Amino acid sequence: NRAPDLSPQIRWIPIATLFQVGLDMAVALGTLGHGHDCVARHYIPTWAATLAPEGWTTEDAERLAGHLRDLVPR
Repeated sequence: NRAPDLSPQIRWIPIATLFQVGLDMAVALGTLGHGHDCVARHYIPTWAATLAPEGWTTEDAERLAGHLRDLVPR
């Protein structure tokens, strides 16, 4: 299935598309919210549920998310 924001004009051409997409990913730093954004604050609930730290609260998660809010993925 194609992503809803993927242009229907995109066609996979072996090797050529690999290099085009690879170059685009390397230089496209201004498209936050699209592609593979690894933003730390998005993973806080998952890590908290996985590790189950003793005494961890929703307020702790919100405070940590606030601390990481301005961290921009690179």
